[in-house]
Amino acid sequence: MFETVASFIRYLEIEKRSSEHTLIAYERDLQQFTDWLLDVYEEEDLSVVKPVMIRDWIMNLSEAGLDPRSINRKLSTLRSYYKFLVRTQTIDQSPMQSIRSMKTSKRVIRSVDVEDMMQVLEPSMYVGEAHPQRDRFMIFTFYLTGMRRSELINLKRSDIEVEGSRVKVLGKRNKERIIPVGKEWLLALREYEESGEDGVGKGEYVFSTKDGEKLDSKLVYDRVVYYLSKVSSIEKKSPHILRHTFATHLLSMGADLQTIKELLGHSSLAATQVYTHSSIDQLKSVYNNTHPRGGDKK
Repeated sequence: MFETVASFIRYLEIEKRSSEHTLIAYERDLQQFTDWLLDVYEEEDLSVVKPVMIRDWIMNLSEAGLDPRSINRKLSTLRSYYKFLVRTQTIDQSPMQSIRSMKTSKRVIRSVDVEDMMQVLEPSMYVGEAHPQRDRFMIFTFYLTGMRRSELINLKRSDIEVEGSRVKVLGKRNKERIIPVGKEWLLALREYEESGEDGVGKGEYVFSTKDGEKLDSKLVYDRVVYYLSKVSSIEKKSPHILRHTFATHLLSMGADLQTIKELLGHSSLAATQVYTHSSIDQLKSVYNNTHPRGGDKK
């Protein structure tokens, strides 16, 4: 079992170019399933697993209070693993063929309101902080480019083309994309570079420590949550919410889904369509206020 899991993780890393976060999650899911299998069935060979065992595990996870989305993510790990075993002819048939994902309610992620975003971008918000220029430019970059946290952390100075007003980003599975940036972002970049704060201009990374190393992922997360908590009452606050806000605000201003898909670096349009749900209230408002029979006009 351990050899096939190790081979599977290597396959994900080398051939699929999965991120370190994905590799850790997959390995953790498989270890949890193996531990449970050994405890309940006294079996640790994943190649002999039957569908009934997987259904028992699903029931166990559900009874333990794990939400359907988290369970489905673990099932996705098993699907990928057993698909790999079939592909390498370790087993003839995947035990996941008859396993269905759990039903989940449609999730609508709230974005930060435009007014709140304008407030959190005000320079006065950062007065008295240890790294005011860095923090502001970091949030500015999330909102104006839609970058993922890992993309922002790994952004290098050589990735910025000032003359062409664009930034090169290395996304998931080392997929490269180009994001256009405007004069406002370039001005903020110059102000940040001329600030003289610790870490600015040291090393190859745009956002770095005083030693020129890239920032810690948790630090970036914590700083974003800290500032969003000052202006917004939305329940979920994170760098991903700023990415979501970037897309939602573009959509509300008339950008088409295909353009947003390219800017976000999504592999399929289906992944981008989640942003249409959060804009439905605004769409209803526009309809009610502009359609002759909309219903909200006096």
